[in-house]
Amino acid sequence: MMNEREIQLDITKKYNMPRNISREYLPNGILIIAVDSANWILLHNHEQEKIFDLLMVFSIEDVLTQLEDSDQSLDDLLYVLTELEAKQFESPKYKDQGLKSLYLYLTNRCNLCCKHCYMFAGTPLENELKLNEVLALLRAFRQYGGCNLTLSGGEITERGDLREIVSTANDLHLTTTLLTNGIEWPDDLVEYISNKVAEVQVSIDGYDEVSNSKVRGNGQFQRALDTVTRFYDKGVRVTIAVTPIYPIDKVKYISFGKSLMDKFYGENFNLKFSYELLEGRDYSVTHIDNETYRKTIEDIVGSIYPGNKLENFSLNHKNKLLFSNCGYGALTVAADGGIFFCNRVSNVKCYGNIRDMTFEEIAQLADKICLLSDVDNLWPCKDCNLKYICGGGCRIAYVPSILQTDPDLGLVFQRERCYEADRVKLYEKMIAANHYFYW
Repeated sequence: MMNEREIQLDITKKYNMPRNISREYLPNGILIIAVDSANWILLHNHEQEKIFDLLMVFSIEDVLTQLEDSDQSLDDLLYVLTELEAKQFESPKYKDQGLKSLYLYLTNRCNLCCKHCYMFAGTPLENELKLNEVLALLRAFRQYGGCNLTLSGGEITERGDLREIVSTANDLHLTTTLLTNGIEWPDDLVEYISNKVAEVQVSIDGYDEVSNSKVRGNGQFQRALDTVTRFYDKGVRVTIAVTPIYPIDKVKYISFGKSLMDKFYGENFNLKFSYELLEGRDYSVTHIDNETYRKTIEDIVGSIYPGNKLENFSLNHKNKLLFSNCGYGALTVAADGGIFFCNRVSNVKCYGNIRDMTFEEIAQLADKICLLSDVDNLWPCKDCNLKYICGGGCRIAYVPSILQTDPDLGLVFQRERCYEADRVKLYEKMIAANHYFYW
């Protein structure tokens, strides 16, 4: 059901409509798209489109006058006004500026040996960052406006100084997320960490002990679930991250997911499935494999979270930020201090080491990388009416030529594998998600 709320409008109001508007005439509606603010309204007939055109020029009162003696037109006017207000159609959106996020690999040491691990974790890297270097990095990141921190590995509990790192992040008021396999968390560490982090993500790839052991080894399933329970009981937001490995039993994953939703409910729990398999220690995939994999995961998630995909899509577009990138350009630091701009460090270029650069130099480089990989620097994306709704897709998958390029060259890149069918699918998604904006 669509929740409704009353909105009082001043009939003398005249909308300050966006200038760059495109229109898509589709079988199930007319999309009026504000290209530069990634916003849209859905109209159902040409009468509503005519009313929208009037509202681009005249006040509500003037339009009412022009529509006198027409009951249907009045209903259409009310609908168009509701769309404009629910979508905040005249409000601008902005690109996220500055270095806001840091993804830090604390170590490559791991107490597991998962066959799909794209970090090939196990033994530590040579010359991994010392505690004082990690803390100095966090302080510099905060000084330059950083606010979101993700700590990953390997396995983060393999660092004996995890408490000091998390405590410093907390003192710096960084919003911290921990990524862990969840198997080595004594009660005192859970107690210490719980009030200092925003989220703990635990990887559990099977739906029971047997299926999980094929990926993560014997005896890890229940230990990881127990860690989830203990953090959840402490009021910490917990995410269980699942990367199913072929063969995938959809029925059992759906049953497992629903049982988790029954046990851990509310805003402090999230169940997240990977939509793509990466090249790992003992695992290789093709683009075609991932297309099939993605459809399978969509079926599983759709059964566990009916409507979740559309709801998340609408939530992402209710905020004031434009999707001008896939996240490429956000700072990632490897366990040995290597500087990357995507957390898939085995697939992208290393731009140096934090031991050899000032953070000011790193921040300036990040700005160049973000500009280089912005959707406005991709062809044909920069001329597309969906550019800030789509964001241009994963730069690794669709713009591989960008990954080894000198950021000072100022090139424009071509996005690969973008078809009319993809755009039509996104139009359909915009229409299907439309009612979520009324909540």
